[in-house]
Order: sequence, then C-alpha cells, then structure tokens
Amino acid sequence: MVRALVGATADWDAMLRVATAHRVAPMLLSTLRAHQALDRLPVTIRRPLEQQYVAAAARGTRLQTELLRILRRLAELNIETLPVRGPSLALQLYPDPVGRQSDDLDLLVRREDLPRAKAALQVDGYAPVEPVPPAIEALRLAAGGACVLQQAGSSLQVDLAWTLFPRHFARPLTLEDLTAHRRIHRIDDQPVATLDHESWLILLCAHGAKHLWSRHAWTLDVAMLMARYHDWQWDAVLHRAQSLGFARMLLLGLAWNQQTCGTPLPDRITAAIARDAIVARLCHVLTDNFERDPTWFPGDDWNRAKFQYQVRERGRDRWRYVWRRALMPTPNDWRTCPLPASLWPLYMVLRPLRLATRTARRRLRPST
Repeated sequence: MVRALVGATADWDAMLRVATAHRVAPMLLSTLRAHQALDRLPVTIRRPLEQQYVAAAARGTRLQTELLRILRRLAELNIETLPVRGPSLALQLYPDPVGRQSDDLDLLVRREDLPRAKAALQVDGYAPVEPVPPAIEALRLAAGGACVLQQAGSSLQVDLAWTLFPRHFARPLTLEDLTAHRRIHRIDDQPVATLDHESWLILLCAHGAKHLWSRHAWTLDVAMLMARYHDWQWDAVLHRAQSLGFARMLLLGLAWNQQTCGTPLPDRITAAIARDAIVARLCHVLTDNFERDPTWFPGDDWNRAKFQYQVRERGRDRWRYVWRRALMPTPNDWRTCPLPASLWPLYMVLRPLRLATRTARRRLRPST
C-alpha cells in the first residue's frame, strides 16, 4: 500500500514541504524505508529526507544523553522529575525513535523544587532564554508557565515546569496528581519515570487541543500510542478525563485521529463522540484550516482563543479561561508596557485594553 501511495504522489515538493513543517520528515523516511519504497522517490526529495533523518538522529542522541544526565543530577538533589514527551516517549512508542523529532526537553518537577532544579541547571551551564525581573518570572510560573533554559554554546533547551498546562487553559496538573499513574521504564539501563498509557492518551489529546492539532507529529503520537497498547479500559479513561474537565479534548483527539490516520475506535468512544456535537464542529474547523493551508500554524489570536474556549465542556472551565485570558497579566504585557511592581494592579486594566486594541486593528486591517 505504501509503495502504491508513493507511486500516486503528484507533487513531491509539496509533500516534502508539508512533512518538514509538521515535523514528520524523519518518520516519513523511516516508514518508506521499512516498506522498501525509498527507491521510488526522486533523488531531489530523497536526499533532503535523508539529511533531515540524520540530523534528527544526531539531535535525538544528544537529547537522550542530556536527559539521562539531568535526571541523575536532579536525583542527587532528591528532586523528583518526570520527562514529558520528548525522547522518553519516542522510545516507548516508536519502532524507530528517530521518527519522532524532539527539539527540547520538557521536565515536570514539584513546584517547591523548581528553584533548586533551575539553580542546578544553571550551575551546569544553562541560562534563561529570556531573562526577566524576578517578579515577572514569579508571575509567569504562578500562571503555570515554564522556566525555559538554554545550554551555553548550543541550541539545546530545557523547559522546567510544575504543571503540565498553563492555568488559563486547564487546571494545574502536577506530579502529585500523577503519582498513582507513574511507571518506570529503562533507557540505557537507567530507570526513568513515565506514565501509564491511559494517562498519556488523555495528556496527548489535551496537548494537541491546546495547539489546535496544528502539527501532524502530535496526531501521530496518539496513533502510535493506540497501536502500541490494546488493553484500554475505556470507561475508566472517560471517567478520568471527565473528572479533569478534559473529556471533550480526549474525544476530539480520538475523532481527529480516526479521521486523519484511520485509527479504529471502540463503539463506546464512537457513541460518546456522536453525543457531543461540538467535537464534530471542531473537527470541521481543523479540516478547513488544513484545506486552506496544509502548513498552517495558529497565532495567539481570536480564532485560537475561540477554539480553546470551545474545547472545554464544563461551564466553570470556560469562564475561568475567559477570566484568566482577559485579565491575568503575562510577561508579554510587561514587555509591552513595563511598570514597577508597585503599579502591577494596573495590568488588570491595561491587559483587556491591549487585547481589545489588537483585535480591533486586526479586524480593521484590509484583507489581501
């Protein structure tokens, strides 16, 4: 089948452009190689794919080595750490882990341990990507943002966070919340914390919804997870997602995966999707986005906010989203209008004004 699809491809340049934009070029080459279909590609396409694969393999090896080193370093300080996605998830789900491109390391630690974890990495040569005053840093972390550090002399970044999602998007989801669902797997004979597959499914669907499923790499994560495991307890998965307020995000992720990857779903899930008309509506939104531009990526605009609002099924979560998005200041507000700490309450007035002005300018901008 794969060889037949290759033979039917009409626009090779478009295929390469889309695969690159969606971070799946290494996965594409790995799949074609596994099905002995590389020989059917034009040389002008095969060579860039091979170059991206080699680069992804080198970066993946470097990220994995650094991940294990950081985990040992933080363990020496009794800092419990959970790697989120990245090379750890690639090794769990992908027959060829190089196929899952990783750009950085995302680490979840306890909130009280975050300052010590940051200090340890700074001793090891990391520095904040965007240095800001301590008060602004505290504001960002309180809102559920990550502390982003970059290794000196390289492009390697580490995102340290105490919750998996920013607070305007979802309730804080911390290490304590995930205790009962943690598992251990081994990388190069080193024990590494991970989560059970049902937790990963909920979290990957929430992550995709947060970013409007704008990269096929995230869709593939769910497809690979569904193919890797077969002992799904769907009633328990749905109940847990509902308790978190993530049920619609879960159903949307599964519906989108079925539509794009042909992933089979059990009747229990198909029925739940059918009962939520907004899931079908959001799938149409995603389809329209990709039909207009196969490489589109959402900006921080009205359409993104509208999607993130609609993907929440509980009224209280929707109101919390509106309240935090509209009133709670962010580091962007400080960069736009720096104020001394004594005047920070003014940000709760300035932020909605800034958002309203930006929206008005976009609506008045002539279409091209």
